[in-house]
Amino acid sequence: VELPKGSARAATTNEPDVVVVVTRDGQLQFRNKSLSSEQLLGALRHEFQAKPQARVLVLADKKSYHGNVVKVMDVARSAGFQRLGVAIDSN
Repeated sequence: VELPKGSARAATTNEPDVVVVVTRDGQLQFRNKSLSSEQLLGALRHEFQAKPQARVLVLADKKSYHGNVVKVMDVARSAGFQRLGVAIDSN
């Protein structure tokens, strides 16, 4: 995944991030498995039970469709997560 460039600083948190990847071709991946949005919702609901204070961090390829990033964020909110972020390459 080639992240978009940016200059924002990373937020710090005590809880490890819950990472969801959006590939260039629009696949959603969680824990190295490709999932549909419905499967991702189930997986994130399970994750939320264990880590309700965690942040969902979306690693989206810079050439991925913006709507897929929004979809992941909507799914994460539906699963209960309130803290969401999008990863960037700050180098």
